[in-house]
Amino acid sequence: QKGGFDPKYYAEHYTGKCRVADWMRAQESVVSENDMSWSILTTGPYMDMLNMGVFGPLKVRDDGTYVFASPVGTGHVPMIALQDLGFFARYIFDHRAATSREELEVASDWVGWDYLVQTFTKVTGKKAEYVPLPIDEWMGLFLGTDHPIANDHRSGDGSTTWRENSTRWWRLYRDDVIQRDFVWLRGVHPELLTVEAWMRATNYSGQIGTELLKNEGDGKRGVRPNLERIAQL
Repeated sequence: QKGGFDPKYYAEHYTGKCRVADWMRAQESVVSENDMSWSILTTGPYMDMLNMGVFGPLKVRDDGTYVFASPVGTGHVPMIALQDLGFFARYIFDHRAATSREELEVASDWVGWDYLVQTFTKVTGKKAEYVPLPIDEWMGLFLGTDHPIANDHRSGDGSTTWRENSTRWWRLYRDDVIQRDFVWLRGVHPELLTVEAWMRATNYSGQIGTELLKNEGDGKRGVRPNLERIAQL
């Protein structure tokens, strides 16, 4: 919807959530002790994804430079720290009347990659470089991108692949389609974590490998680094 129904922005895992949200909007929302009220909490990519190759540095050069390669261009990702996500979830329960039938679009910080690498160097003292890449070239840094995005599908069955879905997903952020009202967010939660505050709180070092998402935690084979291509960064 935010992309004006343009197919190039059709990230299926987002669209699925939107369909559930639209169904919720068709339901009654009654704030009482005996009835159900509903609210929609729309988040965004986790800051913890900086521990993964999608957002984090894929390579450390011989001179110690951490390489953050991304197809985000001059766009931004409204990242959220998990503790801020918890704050807004609790906020909904504590303000049922105010949030009934409302969608809260939340984030912690508005992160472009020049800002990201500057912050990384400021916090860690390590050299860093942002390497902007076209989406197709960035996809080449990974293997297994042609597997279906959905777990219950098989390769070659015609369903949407990780590459197709992630290409559309990156376009949303590259083109700044996804926006957030940070004046409102900071008014409600003045202690929102900036990416700098998150890095300091988590002792972020740029190390990649945290099993953040369920498929990785379950040991399912999926997208993995293309070490040969990454070595060329």
